[in-house]
Amino acid sequence: MHAANLLIDYYDRLPASIAACVDDLEPVRSDIGFSPGYHLPALDADVERFLSVATARWEPLGEYGEH
Repeated sequence: MHAANLLIDYYDRLPASIAACVDDLEPVRSDIGFSPGYHLPALDADVERFLSVATARWEPLGEYGEH
């Protein structure tokens, strides 16, 4: 069974995905609102260690009849 870390494997695609969901990537720190911002850090050993729990894998669901 193959397990993959989808955040690390597709880290280079995350900026485009984030940009498609938010209007402004910059952080907002004001009295009227807050946003942490969406700029990603460089993918180094520390970031990989932080993201290491985000794994996905295929699991068999079992069989039904002839399938």
